[in-house]
Amino acid sequence: MEFSHELVVLFIKFSFFVNENIGYSVGPDCLIIKTIDGGQKWNILRQKRNFLNRNMPYTSGSVDYYSSVFFIDQNVGYVVGLYTIIKTTDGGKTWQTQLRGDYWFYCVYFIDANIGFAIGSKGVILRTTDGGKIWNPIQSGITSELTSISFIDNQTGYISCGREAGILKTVDGGLNWIKISTGLDKYGTLISAKFTDENTGYAIFGIFGIDSGGSQIIKTVDGGKTWNANGRTRQGYLHFNSLYFINANIGYVVGDYSATYKTIDGGLNWFRQQSSTNEHLSSVYFPSNRVGYAVGDNGTIIKIIEEDADSNMVKSNIH
Repeated sequence: MEFSHELVVLFIKFSFFVNENIGYSVGPDCLIIKTIDGGQKWNILRQKRNFLNRNMPYTSGSVDYYSSVFFIDQNVGYVVGLYTIIKTTDGGKTWQTQLRGDYWFYCVYFIDANIGFAIGSKGVILRTTDGGKIWNPIQSGITSELTSISFIDNQTGYISCGREAGILKTVDGGLNWIKISTGLDKYGTLISAKFTDENTGYAIFGIFGIDSGGSQIIKTVDGGKTWNANGRTRQGYLHFNSLYFINANIGYVVGDYSATYKTIDGGLNWFRQQSSTNEHLSSVYFPSNRVGYAVGDNGTIIKIIEEDADSNMVKSNIH
């Protein structure tokens, strides 16, 4: 793949798209890249100078790892990572540091232009109501990492609790969070969770004691109280890393060694998809019902084009 500034992108952690054409991806080494043409070309907006190219200017005051990105519109977006939250108001041309802290922030999510959340290590939940000028801590009652956050509307949201394998739920826009115990903490960890409505949700469950980190997809129909592995998604020691549901029936999960599975029946059955790469995939996201993107190792970015019940997967280029 080709890169701007002749830098090598070793790993892409997370991707977010404003629409089918405009998207951003982030990763280690303070990496932020952007496409404006649906993934045909990707430009590096920001990357810390490293041994691969000492001629590129160092980004002063930056940290080494960006974990998650979220954009409100084409101009306003947020990136979180190791000890930091940054914001842009000009489509990624410039970035301002909003917060430095003692936490590794794993995920950022906004429910509107002003109200947003950053979650991460040590059970941290930060909430802003003014577009990130002030971030206030919210009690989570969790001491381990919080790994994913999503909302089904402006009031109802869910957070996956990592090694405590529980779910946090809010019904008041994130002011208060109640833990839903799943009983799974003795067996593994919740890597990521996505709800399609107040009762129906899916999660990646990493199983303890499995060599190389085996995992499978589990489903709840009672708001997270009980979970079942309805679909046969565990294949040997595959490690799944991210999942996304386009609607109540169609969903994708991606993982190591290019593992990409799709369901069209709400998780009852999962089918392996042909992939144009053998790299580990870390994240999958769909900005529309038609187009999605998966990212991962060695600068891998795959564009997924939905065609009825099937999908075509083509590798994007970075320039």
